[in-house]
Amino acid sequence: MKKPELIDVGWLGPRDEMDRASHCFGKCSECHEIICVEKAVTDGPSTQGETTEMLYEAFRAHVVSYADDFVILSRGHAEEALAWTTAVMTRLGLSINEAKTSVKDARREGFDFLGWRIQRHRKRGTSNTYYVYVYPAKKALNAAMAKIKAICWQNTNQPLDVLLIRLNRFLRGWTAHFRYGCSSATFNYLRAYTWKRVFGWLRRKHRHSTWKQLRRRNTSDGWWPATRDVKLFNPAGVSTMRYLYRGTRIPSPWPSTA
Repeated sequence: MKKPELIDVGWLGPRDEMDRASHCFGKCSECHEIICVEKAVTDGPSTQGETTEMLYEAFRAHVVSYADDFVILSRGHAEEALAWTTAVMTRLGLSINEAKTSVKDARREGFDFLGWRIQRHRKRGTSNTYYVYVYPAKKALNAAMAKIKAICWQNTNQPLDVLLIRLNRFLRGWTAHFRYGCSSATFNYLRAYTWKRVFGWLRRKHRHSTWKQLRRRNTSDGWWPATRDVKLFNPAGVSTMRYLYRGTRIPSPWPSTA
């Protein structure tokens, strides 16, 4: 059996200058891209006299799409699927971003998709058991750390409550998005990083206070930052949920020819 391969297709950019300007500055352009992707998947084969199901059978592939980004999962026919996709996009007046489009061997390589890292790893505690794991990508984690650093690098004249409220809003949203994966290690790392940044902000605000005084005045238990009304959100306290494999029970948006 041939090795499974993945095609990670990046942003689909319109060709002409008018559509390019619409993509950059028009809000409805995002809807336009979604329609184009759906048209490519459902109506693209019709000009060749082939159905979508026939091409899926030939390429042994499935398409996973989200908005204007999509991934083609193929068993040994990734190059053919990529060539077909390029031809369909050309007929629609679109072009695939070559810099963001790549073919990966799923058994040896991983790829980033919508902030997630999807890669095959050996299961901990086993010698030859491998699974595909989904966890936050390094790029997404670095962006979150940069956001926390920017929030904590503000004017220290504001009260601690304001800082904690801003951090809590960001941390709740970020962890809610990435809780559906193997994210526990990432959440623990983000917890330690946030704690370090908050106490760095406190030390700049109260330059003449001792470490004991900072902990007594600005924590709830002698360790975790909190005030009388607000407590810093703990990312490590968010429970994660692994992806549940459903196999053929996943409903298909395309009608069966059988």
